[in-house]
Amino acid sequence: MTAYDRLIEVLKAKGSAIPLIECEELLLLMKELYTEDEAGFLAGLPLTPFSAAGLAQAAGVSDMAELGKKLERMADTGQLHCAELRTGEKYYNINTLIPGLLEIVFLPGQVDEHRRNVARLFEDYRKTVNALPDFDIEGVWRFPFFRTLAVEKEITGSQSIQPYDNISMYVKKADYIAVGTCFCNQVQALTSAPCNKPKEVCMTFGPQAHSYIKRGFARRISNEEAFKILEMTEKAGMVHCASNTGKYIDGLCNCCICHCGFLQNLKKSRKPYNVAPSSFVVQFDSGNCSSCGACVDRCQMGALTNAGSEIVFNRERCIGCRLCISYCPMGLLELKARDDATIPPVNNSEFYTTLVNSMKK
Repeated sequence: MTAYDRLIEVLKAKGSAIPLIECEELLLLMKELYTEDEAGFLAGLPLTPFSAAGLAQAAGVSDMAELGKKLERMADTGQLHCAELRTGEKYYNINTLIPGLLEIVFLPGQVDEHRRNVARLFEDYRKTVNALPDFDIEGVWRFPFFRTLAVEKEITGSQSIQPYDNISMYVKKADYIAVGTCFCNQVQALTSAPCNKPKEVCMTFGPQAHSYIKRGFARRISNEEAFKILEMTEKAGMVHCASNTGKYIDGLCNCCICHCGFLQNLKKSRKPYNVAPSSFVVQFDSGNCSSCGACVDRCQMGALTNAGSEIVFNRERCIGCRLCISYCPMGLLELKARDDATIPPVNNSEFYTTLVNSMKK
């Protein structure tokens, strides 16, 4: 096996939002993202977080200073994720491909030959995966990477909101918030027709935001600016997808189906809710509907469709994003709590344990 083959196997074990299929398109993308030496080095690292001292001891490395510099260089490119404790001690981990390294490449919003190549090669690979006859995002994600968050103002007042469904809570309590350029939007801008939706809308929180700010991947914003970005994306008809953890969230994507490959594949699935779960679902008062179609145009999952002279609602396609609600001129749509709502994993450790176990089934 080549260094790239070994690294692909490692990245598969780490989990990926897009299946890693061994093909020429993936190999070309990997060669643009990693040198052969980098691929070989990463493929030999532990799958769990490690310190420079721990790695040096395990690998029998005597030159700690050089090893530390190498780990930092790779963290500066996003190939490694670095978590810095309050004590100053650093722990490194191999970054997943997506979500992970690919987002970091485009977060700063810069355009150069390397980023153009990555965008083109990623699109080539994505088209190869989507063309597979048996490709189904539900089959790839036996456990969801993301979950859909609705805005509390669209949830009827009689319902209680769990802390893990409360966007405001995550924004208010975050000591660090960073924002960068949307990966999906930037890839489309560099490979085809640019999208006119807001681009600087990809947010990270807490320790991950602190790391991204420190390494120049994204810029720090205030809690107030974060709320303004959320309001802007809601008006633009963009869906809020958060990392699938409950106690905190590392990231919040604000995307639309015109440029987001995830949402595009989500719409193709039979039951989008299974892939991007939400605690809420739309309740539709069809008896008083005038069939104006405003909600149909707003729904990105095809949960609301025109059927002759009436609007039909498919509950299994609703991801509870709430985009349709404010567009109904008659106020016939509202969010209700799902009876079958799932509780997200508490933290990343629980999330990845559940994810890896689901991949074994």
